[in-house]
Formats: sequence, structure tokens, C-alpha cells
Amino acid sequence: MPHKTLADLEAAVQKLDQKVATGQMKIVDERKAVQEINLLNRRKKDFAVVEEMQNSIDADRTKLKAMKDQKQDPELKELNDRYDALDKEFKEIKAEQDSVYFPLPLPTVRCCN
Repeated sequence: MPHKTLADLEAAVQKLDQKVATGQMKIVDERKAVQEINLLNRRKKDFAVVEEMQNSIDADRTKLKAMKDQKQDPELKELNDRYDALDKEFKEIKAEQDSVYFPLPLPTVRCCN
């Protein structure tokens, strides 16, 4: 797309419209210009949709940045580090217990002999 903003698109439409309005164009060129104007007017609708999506994306980026900033809160970071340390300690204890209890042979159950 050669037009990056809605203002650029509207300026192109206005420029073509002025050329057509002067009446100095050949009929063939005037028809092409009118077709181009119609195409650009349809693209305006697409720009509205894209602009709405871009605004949504920008809002999501703002929320994400706020969440990242909140995550970097020193108190929250300290709590996360403490949780990680306690979780690591828990996993070590669990592994130690598993190594003690799981090597024991499971009792065999005999049925109907």
C-alpha cells in the first residue's frame, strides 16, 4: 500500500478529484482516475478497520508494559524469590522421601491359588 495513513489516502483522493474536476483530462484518463478514486474510497473503510485493530494492539501493549512494570516491583520480586527458594527446598525433600520409600518392594498379592 503506498498510503500509510488515512490522511495520505484522503490527500490522494482529493488530488485525483481536483484533476477530474478541472475537465482537462482525456475521457480514458478521467475514467481511470474515477476508478482509482472509487478504489481509494473503498480502502478508507479498510483503514478504519486497521486503525481500530492498531488501537486495540496499542492498548494491549500498554497493559503488557504495565504488567511487566508491576512484575519488576521489588516487594513482589522478593516474594517470588522466596517462593522459588521454598519450592526448591520442597522438591529436594520430596526427592529424598521418594528415594527412601520407592526402592522398597511392593507387596505381592496372591489370589486364588
